[in-house]
Amino acid sequence: MSRSTFFRLFCRAPRMRIDWRITDCSGRPASSEAAFGVSCSMGAGSRMRAAQSSRATAPVRLASDPTVLSTTFPTDLMNQPHRSKTLAGALALFLGWAGAHRLYLGSRLWWLYPVIAMPAMGLAFAASGEAWFRHPGFFVAALVALIAMLEAIVISLTPDEKWDARRNPGSGIASASRWGPVFVAVLSLMLGATLMMSVLAIALEAWFDAIRAGRL
Repeated sequence: MSRSTFFRLFCRAPRMRIDWRITDCSGRPASSEAAFGVSCSMGAGSRMRAAQSSRATAPVRLASDPTVLSTTFPTDLMNQPHRSKTLAGALALFLGWAGAHRLYLGSRLWWLYPVIAMPAMGLAFAASGEAWFRHPGFFVAALVALIAMLEAIVISLTPDEKWDARRNPGSGIASASRWGPVFVAVLSLMLGATLMMSVLAIALEAWFDAIRAGRL
């Protein structure tokens, strides 16, 4: 076997192994002349390091592909905590005047509830003494509480699928509410109706007293 024939056979095998790893910017194999030149000029150790480097950089090219990034799930949604419908309804029922349910659900305007209700109730206690329930501040605070109770009913009666789609899009846990939200909704309806009738009765009494006293 001549020296030139041996040289061609020796360079052909590394060329076949490395040619598929050498790619241009479009991801297609480079020209055979460039692969031939690289394969013939590289030694055995260099060829092994090139193969290892190509395998190590392959995931990087895959991760930088925009089509791959578009199919991945957003990390902020994957880390979102699961919000319970029963707990949200209970917070709206008992602590709705303080905006606890809105804070639990991640609302940015949760502070509006206590900012309106607490000063109004404080003014009613400070200005009217024992007749605090006839002060206008009491009616403002009662209105905030009634709105929160109405929200408790709406939250409790929301279907689980709709609740998860709106409040738990990336928690990975499916809500399976049973009787808890039903009890919260019934209790909210009873307490809300009682508070509303009491407020109306107090308001009508104060109105008739003002008429008899000639203030209206």
